[in-house]
Amino acid sequence: MDFLKTNAFYSISPLTLIFKVILLLMQMLSPLMVLLFLCPGAFAIQKEHAFPDITFKAFNAFVEQNFSSKITLTTVLMLLFTITENTDLLNLHQRQQNPQLSDEKQVNLSSWIKSLAREVQKQTTRPKFKTLFKKSESLNLISNNQIITKIGTKLNDLTDLLGLNSFGNDGQLIQKLLPISKKEIQPILMICPSSNVCSDKKCQGHAILQHSDPNQLAEATLIKGSEIFTGVIILSGQCSNCKTHYFADHENYSQVEGPRKRVHLNNAKYLKIGQSLYVDWIFSKAVINGTYSFHASAAAYAEFWTNSYGKKDSFKIKRQQAFIQESIHTIACASNILFETNDNTSIENLIYDAFAVLGEDGGIRLSDKHTCSECTQEHKSVADFTPTANDPVAVLGVDENRTVSQLAATSTAALWMVLLWDQLIVHLIIAQDLSQMLVDVGSHFVMFIKLNFEISVVCGIARIIELIALKPVSNTVMNGINIHSQE
Repeated sequence: MDFLKTNAFYSISPLTLIFKVILLLMQMLSPLMVLLFLCPGAFAIQKEHAFPDITFKAFNAFVEQNFSSKITLTTVLMLLFTITENTDLLNLHQRQQNPQLSDEKQVNLSSWIKSLAREVQKQTTRPKFKTLFKKSESLNLISNNQIITKIGTKLNDLTDLLGLNSFGNDGQLIQKLLPISKKEIQPILMICPSSNVCSDKKCQGHAILQHSDPNQLAEATLIKGSEIFTGVIILSGQCSNCKTHYFADHENYSQVEGPRKRVHLNNAKYLKIGQSLYVDWIFSKAVINGTYSFHASAAAYAEFWTNSYGKKDSFKIKRQQAFIQESIHTIACASNILFETNDNTSIENLIYDAFAVLGEDGGIRLSDKHTCSECTQEHKSVADFTPTANDPVAVLGVDENRTVSQLAATSTAALWMVLLWDQLIVHLIIAQDLSQMLVDVGSHFVMFIKLNFEISVVCGIARIIELIALKPVSNTVMNGINIHSQE
């Protein structure tokens, strides 16, 4: 805090002092506010309807009766997910189909479903749109309004087929449609090598055989974007000729002498950032971009991601692994270098090896062969500004391009201010840690009492600082603290 370095701090106005303390308290209390008002100890999961579970025979019969025989799978799936992703619109449409008040009229095909039909027409290419009609419907001979009506009718009939009805046959409300869950249609993912032939030229393209024991397959957690997939099977391969091992993110091979070497793949689809944790490029790049764009630490981004996406699965990401692995991967790709290390090296040694191979002795690649009037200046043997000598509170004699005034060491009140601010920061940190523990483990009475105590201490110290700033007094006792200051 730069304002602690100058004498101006000791004559700070009470209003400014209180404002600065409030800012510190707000930063500390933000997790507490979340705890009290949003209850993060129990992640609120939105209720969902199960995905429609009709037979393929019934679905296939509907497609054959309503669409052209040339309709493609992509078009059929587009219509299916258009229905399942718009349950709010279906609620509005079905409410008009089932009037509940005496002055309401029944509308079989509401403007809601017609609006959806228009978007289908607008966002579907002409050749694919034609396949939504059978030849007997004479698409070229009817008006656009009739086309919209026909598409709306087919969307309404598909909704009925899928069983997405909020009203019964008697016109009474059963239950509003909720968002449709995709859990039952999630794909089964496997993490395996991307190469199907050996990369060693001596092997002349030998096939990669599965090396993993089918009876003892390892499992991992995979993060794709913001989605978490658990229990994902990991498969490894091996060249039958040179015995090189192949994995999703690296290869390793034996040497004549010494440990096996690991080659980190620049084209890896997933990166391993923990003992049993893999992430895709979207996630790992988000860690890098978030860290630089928001000036956040890897730990801060990990906390943000866990609070935003991981709590519903009781899942936390590693703090530094993602940042380190993606940094190495990005630099290696940009440098067109296959980065090699000893196999199963520690994260500390990995960083040293990466800098030795990719660091270019501390040079900045973007500055290679670059020169301009701003970054290239003539050498000066004497600096334009010489710092003030014997300045105990300045940083190299300069603070924000100005000389820092000398510390009045004879002022007892000034020394008290430094000590009190030190204690204020200590108790703020303790309170912040307690509030974070409350967020992590849920409501805990003992922690809550300790947090309230720390907050009261912080407020007490702030009050003492305020009094000293207003007017130093001598031989005063406040909250058990003796204050001796000079008038």
